[in-house]
Amino acid sequence: MHRGALLLISLVFCFPGNTRCSVTVPDEHEITEAERNDLAARAAHIGKEASDLIRDPKSRVTKLPTPFFHDGAVYQVTSNMPARPVVFTIGAAGRDFATMLAQNPSGFFQLGTNAGLSIGSPELRLQYAQVFLEATRDFRQRLQILKSASDIELVPSATQEEKAHHTALLDKYESTIRPPHVSPIVPSEVVVYAIVGQDLHEMRLKISNDGTIARSDTVLEKDLPVAVAR
Repeated sequence: MHRGALLLISLVFCFPGNTRCSVTVPDEHEITEAERNDLAARAAHIGKEASDLIRDPKSRVTKLPTPFFHDGAVYQVTSNMPARPVVFTIGAAGRDFATMLAQNPSGFFQLGTNAGLSIGSPELRLQYAQVFLEATRDFRQRLQILKSASDIELVPSATQEEKAHHTALLDKYESTIRPPHVSPIVPSEVVVYAIVGQDLHEMRLKISNDGTIARSDTVLEKDLPVAVAR
């Protein structure tokens, strides 16, 4: 993909009020000033906009846990612009490698190649799959990874019809929706239940030894009675 086009889709304007613009991987933490300057320097070859946003002290730059990388990292940059936040994810590895990750799965796999990938255990494959989903997502769209059916929250000021629909959904999927997990049948496959936009998805991510992921989604329910922005 052309560098300018990639930067355009990666520096994403989030919808007002959409807290799902941020990633939900546990244990993310803000980086030091030295790390911020290093990341900005790496990002300069991608585009001045990205580098300037990383350097901006008003931007929040967090680092996601990536124990599956020997020498690499995934960062999220959030800048609260006057109209709405700008959010993007960027990967870094080795001495000077950097690439935009939002809506760029191939960039994530290239990051793994440069970062020294290790996904030999089920725990590492599970973490790898979850960071992949969060880092390469479209930040303009809701992505909520579910742990149970009760995570499906009813839209505020719901109608009686929506309340009935919500109750039926919880009953239907109470025994189905589980936290992200490695398939007991296919050890290389991670199963994730998530709300994508307004729809309930079952995602199956088959992970190859080289770190590439083949993702297959089944839409279980459409038009859930949940808020567009959360």
